[in-house]
Amino acid sequence: MSNAAQSAAADAQSNVKKFLENKVEVHMLCHMVIAFELKGGNISFAKQSDADFMNASLCTLHDESHGYSYCMNELIVVQAVKKVLQEEKVQPELTT
Repeated sequence: MSNAAQSAAADAQSNVKKFLENKVEVHMLCHMVIAFELKGGNISFAKQSDADFMNASLCTLHDESHGYSYCMNELIVVQAVKKVLQEEKVQPELTT
């Protein structure tokens, strides 16, 4: 992995760890990982309260006909989220 990719992964992991303090955030991260894997690399959601995921560089902002949505569309970010969740012994596929 290149230095830039390693740095991006480390930054993403650091941001994910900040979210783990809130159980609601853990739940959302798990759903984002599952949706990413099921949708071939993309998950979009439009709740304004989830903008923190974009601000932490975990998601990108997309302008759509019905407004804006946030999309986790980078494999390196999903891998970082999964790694942190695994370290915390959270299994996204078992979270409902």
